[in-house]
Amino acid sequence: MVLFLFRNSLLCKSRNFELTIEDTIITLVKDQKFHTFAFNGQVPGPLIHVKYGDDVTVKVANLITHSNKETGKFCKP
Repeated sequence: MVLFLFRNSLLCKSRNFELTIEDTIITLVKDQKFHTFAFNGQVPGPLIHVKYGDDVTVKVANLITHSNKETGKFCKP
């Protein structure tokens, strides 16, 4: 069992991601516009692939220019 745990820890990696959040307007169908937030310029945001045990760091740049109670808060640790 100890060998199995040690072997899995060797497979774990440090994974770093950077995300920017900004306001955007997308067209859903025909002329229907929708205000939303883009992550790295994408709606929906990018898929982040990690494995169990990985050390994950996500650096977030919140470029939203208005205050809105529904946007959530990103605080420095």
